[in-house]
Amino acid sequence: MTSGEEHMTPDGEHMTNDRDPRPAVLPDPAAGAAGRRLFRWRLGPRPTAGITAGIAGLALTVGAAVVLGGNGPDRGDALPAPPVGPDRVPHGPVVSRLPAVCGLSTGTIATLVPRARRYGSGDFGGCQWTSDSRRLTITIDVLVVPLAGPSSSHHVPTSLMSTAIEAFLEKADPDLKATAVTGLGDDAFAAYTPSNGAKVIFRVGNAVVTVQHGGSLVSSEKGLSRQKAFHGAFKAAAETAQSLGSSSAAPAFVSQTSRQPTRLPKPCATVTAPTLDKLFKDAPDHHESPTSSSEPEARCTWTSQQRTLQVTLVSEPKPQAGGAVRTATNRYLMRHHDARAEEPISVHAEKYFSALTGPGEEAFAAWVEEGSAPRVVFRVRDVVVEVVYDDATPPGEDDAEPLTKDQAVAGAYAAAVNVAKALRT
Repeated sequence: MTSGEEHMTPDGEHMTNDRDPRPAVLPDPAAGAAGRRLFRWRLGPRPTAGITAGIAGLALTVGAAVVLGGNGPDRGDALPAPPVGPDRVPHGPVVSRLPAVCGLSTGTIATLVPRARRYGSGDFGGCQWTSDSRRLTITIDVLVVPLAGPSSSHHVPTSLMSTAIEAFLEKADPDLKATAVTGLGDDAFAAYTPSNGAKVIFRVGNAVVTVQHGGSLVSSEKGLSRQKAFHGAFKAAAETAQSLGSSSAAPAFVSQTSRQPTRLPKPCATVTAPTLDKLFKDAPDHHESPTSSSEPEARCTWTSQQRTLQVTLVSEPKPQAGGAVRTATNRYLMRHHDARAEEPISVHAEKYFSALTGPGEEAFAAWVEEGSAPRVVFRVRDVVVEVVYDDATPPGEDDAEPLTKDQAVAGAYAAAVNVAKALRT
């Protein structure tokens, strides 16, 4: 359809192709910087930090020991610093430009929808091709601003990547009966119905794409078979993924594995008495939060006059396509992206973030002055854990010597090692 031509959409609306055929350019995400000094907040809700896609911080020395000072045991036990490792979570790709005609080649369109009529040039993220009885639809949702509200994993997203992962997971409705797909973007799943054909949903960085192919426009006719519908949908999806910057391989279904979800231990029993002795000078009080039936979560908080330790374990009650481990991995990635992107409110404040080699399959340690508390977050199978160790009161309210950043992170890591062991027993 050339510029100025008018056609009728399947819904009976007139449509004119007066758009610029060049790809639309989206706003670039902002980046931030780290600061320099230390300050702590009372454990609990923290202010939301600024939005950024940058990463900055200080490095812990592997194998070093951190001594808890006057508020630790009189014997001055040393705690090992967390084992720092390479950050293997990619920063992108960050999609800032929508591909023309949703990234599909003329040959692919002709093969999938012969004698197709096109509606939408892709400059707003939507394309549709129809013939007398066939339809191919592609929708590209590019996240350019992180969500402002709390997500289902109980934290406020601060990065484009975590916002996109959240949007991707929301599309993976368990009632869809979808199957996980590999070789297509960062993550993908697909489903099929005889009336609507094949639906493939995948994520490339901060973009979430939906491809639907093989459904019939005529109610009296059946759509394409499952095999033919998926063949066409995968072909279109692969081209769109590549146009968004993904080095996708040939898409294929992932074998479904069924396993029993990890049973959460009693959270107040996950940290051993010797570790608590190192973290608290006086015996702390502890409180266990009840578990939610809709989103199993277990939490224990230990408090003394000077220190607070909190352990939170979250499992997946309704895993999406690919199983509970795959869903928990996405939940962990959201936390990783957000912690890496979060920046202090003040340019003079300090930030720390580092990927760790343990505990669990993947882990990180983070802290942001005037923002998130010192914490270690990790994943063991289908459970995501957060351990926070901090001052119980802001500096100046008692005679306690405030924790340094190194002491707080080392304390959180010591407790995290105990929790990981409890999850594996």
